[in-house]
Amino acid sequence: MSIAALAKAIVTAFRQEFSSTNPLPVSGGSGGGGGDASSVNQLTEISRLEAIRDRLPSNGTASEATLDFIKNNLPSATNPSLIRSILRKWREEFNGTSLSSDWTINQTGAGQSITVSASELTIAAGTSANAETIITSTLSFKIPFRVLFTFTLSQRISNQEFYLEIVDSSGNHRASVLLDATSSNTVKLNCANESNSTGSISNTGFSTSSYGIAELEVNSDEVNLYSRSANSSNGRGSASVVITRQIPDPSLDYFVRIRAKNLGTAPASNTNLKLDAIVIQDIEEITAEITAGRGGGGGQNQSVPVAINNVPSVNISGTPTVSINRNNSTSQITSTPLTANANYTSSAQFLSEYSVIRGWVHTDQPGTLVLEQSHTTTDTSFKQIESSISCVAGITTFEQKVYGAYARVNYTNGSNAQGSFSIVFSRCTSF
Repeated sequence: MSIAALAKAIVTAFRQEFSSTNPLPVSGGSGGGGGDASSVNQLTEISRLEAIRDRLPSNGTASEATLDFIKNNLPSATNPSLIRSILRKWREEFNGTSLSSDWTINQTGAGQSITVSASELTIAAGTSANAETIITSTLSFKIPFRVLFTFTLSQRISNQEFYLEIVDSSGNHRASVLLDATSSNTVKLNCANESNSTGSISNTGFSTSSYGIAELEVNSDEVNLYSRSANSSNGRGSASVVITRQIPDPSLDYFVRIRAKNLGTAPASNTNLKLDAIVIQDIEEITAEITAGRGGGGGQNQSVPVAINNVPSVNISGTPTVSINRNNSTSQITSTPLTANANYTSSAQFLSEYSVIRGWVHTDQPGTLVLEQSHTTTDTSFKQIESSISCVAGITTFEQKVYGAYARVNYTNGSNAQGSFSIVFSRCTSF
């Protein structure tokens, strides 16, 4: 049995097996419930099987791209619902000695030729005026997608144009890489919507006399062209241009098309366009809901990891002060020793949003520390907060909740003059 006959048998078998009394299971809708087994959805699934049949060649020889199409669209034996990837890939390496069934030769211009050899497609443009050769892929793709052409031109002369493009079935919507004129370092981007175009934009990059890559990235809002040398250190965006007006309609199907065209004046000599590979990544857009994993509770389980590159650095000059618990203006408010029985009272310290004061007293003689608070800076308004603190020789720490807007410390020395003395004071948010 041929491959085409096998596909027909599959479609027939599915029509017989699934009917109104034995519906075909299909994926559920946005509500996340069970599948809709209506006749409309059954016909939708059957039409996908017919698409498989129609894609297969009658001679029984299927390309890798065709086999991938079958794999991604054929229901499985245990689960008839379709299983699909969101990324459809196609790479044409031009193996063999002729174009595969993935291509249609629309026309071959007078004096022009198409050859396939050593994994290269060569189109010889010849020297006949108004001659044009056109080939188009049989595979279609949906916007958004990327297509990369790896190619070279034997020369760049007047009166010749080469197009590497994507185009809809009518030819009225397209995005093209245009190679014309005499400069080997220039490629152009040209787009059209219903045959209306804003014109070409030039992109200066690699020399087309050696193999390079022209990449079309086609989206619903813009079309980008990136160009660079093959097998080089140049990045994808090293040379790029973008068109945002009169670009292809995103609702249509698109095909890859190659054109070699001589203008009304015959070119001086033949030019060969060599294509080493054509690569397409067709991205299917879907709506996804990100939910927590099994047993996930808090929102942190629903986070999406994000890689951050080129983390910025911050230069810090001077000597930074590090505060703990949001301490504000930790400072030594005095370091002057006191004489016998002398008293030291600090200035009023504004607490702002801070509600705790803490610090320490360092002295070589015993004394008494009193912590005071007030709603103003007037001396007579300050009142003692708690009991006084007895300080011994060495270090005595303190920590106190404050309810006023201002705080200060009051220290009275003992009967002996101090040799050393200091008080450190901090404002904090909490204990």
